[in-house]
Amino acid sequence: AEARLAAAAEAGGDARGAAEGRRRAGAALRAAIEAAPGDFQLRHDYGLLLWASGDAARARRSFLRAARLYPCCPRPPAALAALLAEAGRHRAALRRYDAARVALARQGDGQDRNLALLVAVGAGRGLLALRDGGGGVEGRRGEGSRPQVLGERAAAARAGFVAERAEGVERWLGAALAAMGGAESEATDEAEAVRREVG
Repeated sequence: AEARLAAAAEAGGDARGAAEGRRRAGAALRAAIEAAPGDFQLRHDYGLLLWASGDAARARRSFLRAARLYPCCPRPPAALAALLAEAGRHRAALRRYDAARVALARQGDGQDRNLALLVAVGAGRGLLALRDGGGGVEGRRGEGSRPQVLGERAAAARAGFVAERAEGVERWLGAALAAMGGAESEATDEAEAVRREVG
């Protein structure tokens, strides 16, 4: 409840109210986690709150703990993937998107088709970022220098990785779109655009 109030305050432009709401929500979640340390949902929600508050390092740890507590749930690895992608760590994000996809497939009930679409789009965007040089080696120097040679090797390895994954991600996007049953939305439009770009 506190987190929803904080979000509402932030949306209304009340930065002080939002900060106070996040502080109270954080205190309530920490107390709940202390009382029920094995509750993955509390850890996941705390990670979301930390991320929204700008504490990516602690959010990452909270998402990792939630994923370990309940590996069958796709939400913690999906959130962790998005956090990693935001930080430009696209290869690590792709591994977490894969974990979310596997968890979604294990559920098999189709209830999380919106999450499946978001996960597939995130994986596609991460692959495109890698293709375009995101997450690569920086600091090139003169021709033939060690950083340039390493950079060229890293670029070649990245290109191979992207090529190897592109077909799988394109299929994944297609399956996620098919599960949406033809519904049109911004999310499906984005998924179509990412699928065309990956393919």
